[in-house]
Amino acid sequence: MRPPSSAGVIWVVIWLATIVAVTAGIAAAGAAFFATLHGHGSYASAYRNGVLVTAAITAVALILTLTDRHRGARVHADQGDHWHHEH
Repeated sequence: MRPPSSAGVIWVVIWLATIVAVTAGIAAAGAAFFATLHGHGSYASAYRNGVLVTAAITAVALILTLTDRHRGARVHADQGDHWHHEH
């Protein structure tokens, strides 16, 4: 995965943040899986714990995305009203 060649600095920052977040998520799920196995858990419980960590990370990402979209829509609506009142 590479950022578009015409992307500005902000897109490179977003791209790097995405790569770091994905890598951290994979590491967290793997850590949960292997920690369960190391604690003499079964493969089924290790798999379950890995999936639970993945689900929790996905839920947090979804909440942050929806919150950001809602905030962005509100900002654009406020800017639109401001523009109409000035011009």
